[in-house]
Amino acid sequence: MHYIKIGNGDTVSVSNDASATDWKIADNRAKRNSLLADSDSMVLQDRLPEAKVNEWKEYRKKLRDMDFSDLEKIVFPTKPE
Repeated sequence: MHYIKIGNGDTVSVSNDASATDWKIADNRAKRNSLLADSDSMVLQDRLPEAKVNEWKEYRKKLRDMDFSDLEKIVFPTKPE
């Protein structure tokens, strides 16, 4: 088993006999996990106005809902400012 970790995100595992596609999916999932970890503090209610917190929550939902089944169509959501 191999493991991929990007930034502060959770580790993603890849089997020893993984295909190139499996590696690409794992890499994208690791990137997504890092973006989620980087945005954790942005959803604290006392950090930002409620409207901004809601923007960050929507961004995080889009990250969690990403579809990795078609590598040609993977689009990461835009991070709020």
